[in-house]
Amino acid sequence: MEDDRQDQINTNEADITHLIAKDKTVLGKGGHVLSDGLKKEETSPLHREKNISSGKDVAHSRGLKIIIGSSVIFAAVITLALILFIYLGKPQVGASGAVASDVGTCSDLGLAVLERGGNAVDATVTTLLCAGLVNPHKSGIGGGGFMMVYDHKTMKSEVVDFWETAPAAANIELFKGKKNLVQKGIYSVGIPGELKGLEVAHQKYGKLSWSSLVDPVVVLARDGFHVTKSMDDMFRSGKVLITDLPLNLQKYFVKDGSFLKMGMKVKRPDVADILQEISEKGSSALYNGKYTKEISDVLRSADTHWMTEIDLNLYDVKHRDIVQTTYHDTTVMTVPAPGAGLSVLHTLNMLEGYSLKQNEPKTVHRMVEAFKFSTAYQQLLGDPDFNKEKVDNVTKTMLDKSVATKHRNMTTNMTHSDPAFYGGLGLTLAGSAEEGASHVSIVDAQELMVSVTSSLNSWFGSGIMTKSGIILNNQMASFQLPDSSGQTLSKQLNYIAPGKRPLSSMAPTIVVNTKVSCARRLNLGATDGDCIPSAVVQTALNIISYNMNLTQAVQAPRLCSSLNPDKVLYEENFSKESVDSLTASGHTLVKSTVPLDYVQGVKKVKDKVEAYSDKRDGGRAAQF
Repeated sequence: MEDDRQDQINTNEADITHLIAKDKTVLGKGGHVLSDGLKKEETSPLHREKNISSGKDVAHSRGLKIIIGSSVIFAAVITLALILFIYLGKPQVGASGAVASDVGTCSDLGLAVLERGGNAVDATVTTLLCAGLVNPHKSGIGGGGFMMVYDHKTMKSEVVDFWETAPAAANIELFKGKKNLVQKGIYSVGIPGELKGLEVAHQKYGKLSWSSLVDPVVVLARDGFHVTKSMDDMFRSGKVLITDLPLNLQKYFVKDGSFLKMGMKVKRPDVADILQEISEKGSSALYNGKYTKEISDVLRSADTHWMTEIDLNLYDVKHRDIVQTTYHDTTVMTVPAPGAGLSVLHTLNMLEGYSLKQNEPKTVHRMVEAFKFSTAYQQLLGDPDFNKEKVDNVTKTMLDKSVATKHRNMTTNMTHSDPAFYGGLGLTLAGSAEEGASHVSIVDAQELMVSVTSSLNSWFGSGIMTKSGIILNNQMASFQLPDSSGQTLSKQLNYIAPGKRPLSSMAPTIVVNTKVSCARRLNLGATDGDCIPSAVVQTALNIISYNMNLTQAVQAPRLCSSLNPDKVLYEENFSKESVDSLTASGHTLVKSTVPLDYVQGVKKVKDKVEAYSDKRDGGRAAQF
């Protein structure tokens, strides 16, 4: 049944050929011009036409000499040009690119950007806006996230932090004893950052015009797209009811009292109008323009004006340094706090000291214990703009290989149910069990790489949609709140404050060989919950330590551990031997009824590219 449904979505994906810009030039990989005037019916001047007499032999001989002489001169010119190119210009690294996202149609649109000369950041703009259109339950311009940009030729990198921010009215006193306020409704909404983040990245790195990147998504919204496997799975799960959708959204996804099913076509003229305004005005349409007031107005109650126009005017994208470590012969780069990249790095630092063997129960137990240490220390982090010294200290600790060695030495054959053993605060992590997000991994022909994750937090975020069609996040749920016992926040950095960014479980990651630049490059990310770091780690290990190809690495069954409550979730096909062994080691095992996160990835070795999108979510990558 699952295979049949997957076949259906593949055959029903939108025909996007009319969305791709046409050009009279013939383009090669990466958008390089191969020719701009050669017609198919033209023949080479070296080919003799058939059935035509040559006349005199002397004339024929003279003509042949001229042709041969011309060829020699031409070859000499080409040789000279190559010599000058070698001395005066840098050769291009690679000759292909790829886009991996959770929506095949969006991967195609992103690839089309690369094929017409755009770079990875250009393609990210189109792909991520498309993902928010087609999977509006997961991401969109009403949400936020993290983008990692890495130029493999220059080895320069940065993180574009466009995560949601608490508005000026945010006050922890408002939420004491009222945790439900941050789950849904107006008080759950953080200031969105996706659109401004995309624009800031495009202004710094982009090659093509902004409008040319947005317009294909405008056309897709007007012409229509098909309900994805991801949305269909969500509707069928029963965890989202028709009444949970805003009324102005129900008219697009509900028909005759039932949710639309996978493959059914949806047109979103409302979103097309929004994107058209964004194409013409940029991010100002949202932050200081047509849609600013309507966002502010919908977030006003009788008691509080939760988010004002000034909040939106003042939203700021942050540029942050990456955090990195080495794992054997690779360098692993990811996002710092408030992202969860440090969890990935500390886990790898711990595992580096073991001799790992695929599917060996002892290896799996050690991996789970490493996850628990990393989760504990992740709780000590917060927004570095509010607690820089403390966040810096925790960051150094999590990157310190001697600390990893200490934690490795603390690991025995048995687990520990007391969270205090692993450090941290022993808290139940904030966040949503069904966190909705989209991840995109892109590598272009010039070796510019983008790994980006964006989220509304829960499915359909706050459950609020503006009259124009912008679905707003519920990212305030990612802050830590006091529990009913009056839990102290004196050591907790992830508490609510005006202008603050909450902790995130997102961990877009890029891995390169430490010594050989053309060796394996890996661009990964995962979505949908607190298990994101463990999904990234397991996929990376499958490739680096177990020599799987990308497809095998992504599709391999996964597990995920939590610290409080102390349990290990595992997917249906996970090794029974490992499950039994983990139980014997004291772990509480729970078989997950849903997939444990969704991974998108691109791998490149020399000039060979491999891209793959997780079939758990119906994704499909595109490459050339």
